[in-house]
Amino acid sequence: MTNNAKIIVDEIDAVTEGMKPIEVAERPPHIQWGEVFLLWDDQKKLDYLMKFADSMNDAADRIQQERDELVKMLAFKEQQLEQMEASLEANNRMLQDEITKMNEYKQSVNKHTAELNKRIREIERGDDD
Repeated sequence: MTNNAKIIVDEIDAVTEGMKPIEVAERPPHIQWGEVFLLWDDQKKLDYLMKFADSMNDAADRIQQERDELVKMLAFKEQQLEQMEASLEANNRMLQDEITKMNEYKQSVNKHTAELNKRIREIERGDDD
């Protein structure tokens, strides 16, 4: 993991810090059926439970669709981060190359200036060839 990715993970950890995990019972609680439900005949109970199951399935399907979209978005964001990291590394290499070239140029100018200054002193002393 790169430093940039580590920073993002640390930021995510900071966001989730203090969140408490959802406590789930080992067994689901016993359903407390209402008096009205208990008075219904078996067919009406069955119809009600079928509609209830359909509603739960629909809700579960919507939750799964939302989860799938979030997974897609996460994959896209991760891809963007990787691309940004590659761009940043390329930019840093380019900057380092330019700095190196500038330093080499400055060194050559300083060397040439020193040679010229040395030549000027020689001329001033009369050490002209």
